Amino acid sequence: GNGANQTWESTAIGIAFGNPGRTVFAVDVDAERRTTTDVRLLIRATTRTKTGSYYIGAGLAPQATFRDQWRIAGGATLKLVPRVQAELNARFAHYNEGLTSAFEPGLSVRLNHKIWLSGKMINLFDARKDYRIGGAFRADYEPEEDLSLFASIARYPDREEDGVRQLDSIALGARVNLGAHWQWRATAADENRKNSYRRQLVNLSVAYRFTSP
Repeated sequence: GNGANQTWESTAIGIAFGNPGRTVFAVDVDAERRTTTDVRLLIRATTRTKTGSYYIGAGLAPQATFRDQWRIAGGATLKLVPRVQAELNARFAHYNEGLTSAFEPGLSVRLNHKIWLSGKMINLFDARKDYRIGGAFRADYEPEEDLSLFASIARYPDREEDGVRQLDSIALGARVNLGAHWQWRATAADENRKNSYRRQLVNLSVAYRFTSP
């Protein structure tokens, strides 16, 4: 319905506050423009523990046309052994056609002080009670303290406003710390959705930390 060769734009701004060693609260507002514009508010609280972390979050886009109208999410990570971490994420989102739920168990392994490997299984249940499964794999590399690189590949079901599509995705990204307060990130990705559309995207973001880490 949006036609071919269109440029979509998205912009987001957010703030996080709290105790990094205990609980951090985050609030984000983002807008995506296609033929219409959907604006969404997201809130999230993440708490660190001695053995991992857990979070709860919610989102609201009351006049959404191609996004979910509301969502709730939660998840946790748990250190199994010093270099292995398990995680579980769950979310429930409501679209015009009804409720969609997803459950994502995963595992991360730190090969050394520079390389992380992680993978997760994605289980999706849509409003018609159809079940689909997929997965994602990611590698993170930190050659220096202020530089981090990642690459990911994934094949999983993803919800659109008019149904569920199979998504094949590859992505590359980098994070650079510019001093004690500024951080710059860049991500490039190619997404191919079966019987839907193909999207190439570039994300650029900058963050400012009021206190030194």
